[in-house]
Amino acid sequence: VICRARVNRVFGTLLEVGVRVEAAAVGDADVRHILTGYLVVLAVCADDPGAHLQLAQVAPHTEEQRQQFAQAAKRHRLRRERQKLSACEPSKVTLAIDFDESLAQELCLANVQTLVYAANGESLRWETVRSSDEEPRKWQGQGGRGG
Repeated sequence: VICRARVNRVFGTLLEVGVRVEAAAVGDADVRHILTGYLVVLAVCADDPGAHLQLAQVAPHTEEQRQQFAQAAKRHRLRRERQKLSACEPSKVTLAIDFDESLAQELCLANVQTLVYAANGESLRWETVRSSDEEPRKWQGQGGRGG
């Protein structure tokens, strides 16, 4: 098993670390991608664990790094939206997410479960919000007690 990790982006006191897990048989040059995950790490002061450290931003140099840098910002916004959602009164929940293909993996079962939980499982309505050119621009979910 091979694990590769890289800081994708810094968000003040938080940093997103992308982790790629690969597997290869001993003596075999053929490597298979197993999974990719993202860790969000909070930087704390060693002398005062209650104090958070402001971190310097990473600078992407390659095209791949620039893509990961941009996608990290999208994931960060999605995480913040989920945090706001979980803090809301379930009957007042409305969530709109700017959607593009790079977010497809982030809108997975765990996110849907969060939305269903916030809606108390009683009602959840999804709609595609279209722009004037009729291209889907956002997915919007709304939940609440009794509709």
